[in-house]
Amino acid sequence: MKKVRVLCCVMMICCLGIPGNVQAMEKEILLGVGTVTKILYSYEKTATLSYSFLGPGNQEVEEYTIPPQINVDGTRYFVTRVEISATNIKKIHISEGVKEVKVTDTKNVGELYIPSTVTSFEGELNEVRKISISQENENYMSQDNFVCSKNGEYLCSVGVIPEKATVPAGIKGIRAKAFNNSKVTHITCPDSLISVEENAFYNCDKLEKIVFGKKLKTIDAKAFYRTRALEKIKIPKKNKHLRVTKGAIYTKDRKTLLLAGVAPEFFVLPKTTKEIRENAFWGNVSAKTVAIRHKMKMLSRRAFAGSEIENVILPNSMKVIGEQAFYDCNNLEKVKLPSSLRAIGPEAFRDCSIPKLVIPKNVEMIGEGALCNSLEKIVFKGKVPPDIEKQGTTIGIVKVPKKSYNKYKAEFKDKIYYRELVKAK
Repeated sequence: MKKVRVLCCVMMICCLGIPGNVQAMEKEILLGVGTVTKILYSYEKTATLSYSFLGPGNQEVEEYTIPPQINVDGTRYFVTRVEISATNIKKIHISEGVKEVKVTDTKNVGELYIPSTVTSFEGELNEVRKISISQENENYMSQDNFVCSKNGEYLCSVGVIPEKATVPAGIKGIRAKAFNNSKVTHITCPDSLISVEENAFYNCDKLEKIVFGKKLKTIDAKAFYRTRALEKIKIPKKNKHLRVTKGAIYTKDRKTLLLAGVAPEFFVLPKTTKEIRENAFWGNVSAKTVAIRHKMKMLSRRAFAGSEIENVILPNSMKVIGEQAFYDCNNLEKVKLPSSLRAIGPEAFRDCSIPKLVIPKNVEMIGEGALCNSLEKIVFKGKVPPDIEKQGTTIGIVKVPKKSYNKYKAEFKDKIYYRELVKAK
């Protein structure tokens, strides 16, 4: 059965006698054939109206209009917010009066009409063939199925666009999830583009190449999350702020790695790189082994989090591994911790797959939850146990210096759980 599901938030124009404290109730009603509605009342005298519309039999729905107001049990409600999930419908018309629109899970939608009153708009429009926005709308406009801010400076969302797409001229910023689930293969951005927000190209699973302009200054580390087909990122040499080296994005001086992008399988950072930005490897699937050559002293928070790296080579200058530095690195097999290391931050290896870890003798502190569940063996080299916070995980074998056995055992109490504590020979 073809269906369109709609969630609407509406404002009541009459007093319901709800007390001043937070209370709520649900009510089911019918609005038209096959429409089931729930209303959630709150102390703020607003209501949430949700309903699903089912097309008759197997016929495709020609058009559905979201009304400006509804009547329930003699009470009139103005519709002020709509949340739409639509499948196989030729046109969705949103009436004047609606102020907020959120669109999710659209499939085979011919046209979506946005009225002049909408002030807040977000959504997944990748399967909407035509996006129409009232010319009277002071906040948004549609340009070749690109939903932009009225002043033409920000790209907010896209509908069905060519596989090789060109972002409209004048755009200065690409908003979060603007290309969400889009089927584009190539994107060319104008020189006017300055910033790219988090998840801007989220789940663009067919995106192979993207070309940025010479004014780009900032790009969020999670901009390309789940773009597994991406092969090439291009930033012109005339750009004064950023540069691409071997598929990765750096600051112009290459002192900071901003985004691993499509770095090679064996990824060696330049000697000039002093810092890895937070989440720089988030969602990266190309780099498997990473080598840091600069005398970096601290590995940033979440530096490698959420990546598919298997091996990391750290420099002997490294003193601190930041919080969640290797969080959710499910393919991590090997990390050799340098003798210079002094501290391992909270949750540094949380949800990793690494089977063995050797803690150098100079480590003085291991933060809460730093060790992962997958550890089959951990070896401590120091004669003096580090200050260890509670780990909340069970490790297979823990090996400690023979003469410090009792000190380690006391330090581990209620902090590290293990199946076997053994003395080093």
